Amino acid sequence: MAVSVCHRTLAQPSSAQAVQRKTQSSFKARFARIWRTLLFAFALCHAASAPGLVLEWNSASYSAGSLTAFFELDSSNPGADVSIVITGDTSYFINSTPNDTTDLTGGQGGSQQSLWLAVNFPSRNDTITITVNFHYAQGVSDVDFMLFDIDRGDGSYRDYITQIYAQYDAGTPLAPTSVTGSSDNTVSGSGTNRTIRGDESVDSDDNDGNATIDYGTNILNSFTFTYGDHSSAPSNPGQQWIGLYDINFTPRPRIPETHPALFAAAFCVGAVFLKRRGWLARNTTRSKS
Repeated sequence: MAVSVCHRTLAQPSSAQAVQRKTQSSFKARFARIWRTLLFAFALCHAASAPGLVLEWNSASYSAGSLTAFFELDSSNPGADVSIVITGDTSYFINSTPNDTTDLTGGQGGSQQSLWLAVNFPSRNDTITITVNFHYAQGVSDVDFMLFDIDRGDGSYRDYITQIYAQYDAGTPLAPTSVTGSSDNTVSGSGTNRTIRGDESVDSDDNDGNATIDYGTNILNSFTFTYGDHSSAPSNPGQQWIGLYDINFTPRPRIPETHPALFAAAFCVGAVFLKRRGWLARNTTRSKS
């Protein structure tokens, strides 16, 4: 018995249809590229609009003896932008400190103020902890600051800075990018275990007891350090002090409200795209008919 085999021939697209599909694909790719470029340009412009700021003690006002202070520096950010909270053995503060004064200038010039932190600890185990908070929803970056007069007294105190770290929303502690000491103090450790120890006596207007702490591009909204005495200090270390100098930081760009210009650009691009699609659809219909 003979079997009849039926061959079915598939219709091949016409050259006009192939061109039509290629044109559609090309236009979609161009539209996607234009849209990505618009979004990137807008984000770049918006990010560039966040300038660096400084909590500068010559301009700021600190209420002498207060353990909490708030500072407004940025008119575009409602409410306080920076706050300082001091905890620990705070009953041993002396000389009406904390206070912004010219008592410690760190070689920056006689008129430069710093936040003077003077204490008279009865025990080398006593400490105070300084926490600086940045009140920005997206956090800040480029944070750096100097500490003045980290030194050692003759037969008395030995300044010691520990627990140097930052955080974002109380998350994992972030280590500074760098901690740089001076000729009369020593930086030891790594990561969040860095310490700064005073080695020699330093004059109040000298930079040999300075240390610079830099968090680089880390995104954070607080940083902390603890001030006390090294274990080699006498059991009753006596009067001692350090200064916290100006604090530099850059607010992170807020998640932007969509700018009207971006809406306009998107509308124009979309209109062109839809018009083009409509033209293609009409011509496709005509070619089929």
